[in-house]
Amino acid sequence: MYCSPIGKSSTVLRPPCWYRRGIWGLSCSSILPGFILCHVYFKGFGEGRFRYGGFLLNRLAWIYPLHLAILAAVGGLAVIGRLAGLEVDPNIADLPSLPANLLLLHAWGFAQTAAFNHSSWPFWRL
Repeated sequence: MYCSPIGKSSTVLRPPCWYRRGIWGLSCSSILPGFILCHVYFKGFGEGRFRYGGFLLNRLAWIYPLHLAILAAVGGLAVIGRLAGLEVDPNIADLPSLPANLLLLHAWGFAQTAAFNHSSWPFWRL
């Protein structure tokens, strides 16, 4: 972070341009896992040992526990908030959306609301 002048006599703390252009970070976080996957699976693919089903199973074993942990945490926070008398948006823990969340179909439009762990779809690119 650095100070840059605004007007003639005032300065404000502003983030550098690479930080303000957050899309670059998003792009890099999408590209880097692709390089890692190529490094891990390229040799097996060239030797004919690569199996797509095994690849998907490995991805599921790596990502799904994180998905369940976040889903349980959000649901638990919603319950604790309601027990504490706080106003909690009913869409946060919408039970009809739970099956789609558990089956990882929530971001494909099968969930009625953006409940529980709706934003977990980017984890699949890691």
